[in-house]
Amino acid sequence: MVTGDQAVMDEDGYYRFVGRDDDLITSAGYRIGPSEIEDCLIGHPDVAPAAAVGKADPLRTEIVKACACRRLSIRAKLRLSTTFR
Repeated sequence: MVTGDQAVMDEDGYYRFVGRDDDLITSAGYRIGPSEIEDCLIGHPDVAPAAAVGKADPLRTEIVKACACRRLSIRAKLRLSTTFR
């Protein structure tokens, strides 16, 4: 896969995540595990799935890019909007 993720496709055509080719993000000399970032985001009660990847950066080698999905509720939306400003 282009993202560096490893997956397998079953007989029904569904993909299952297996792991990553390079499970480290190198940023400004630091080695960062994406799972640490993801675990931190998922630890918030209003966050459902999350993913972190390294994005190429000319100054720092890579920067961390993370995406998180919020749980579906109005309270969750309000709490997240004030937590992650």
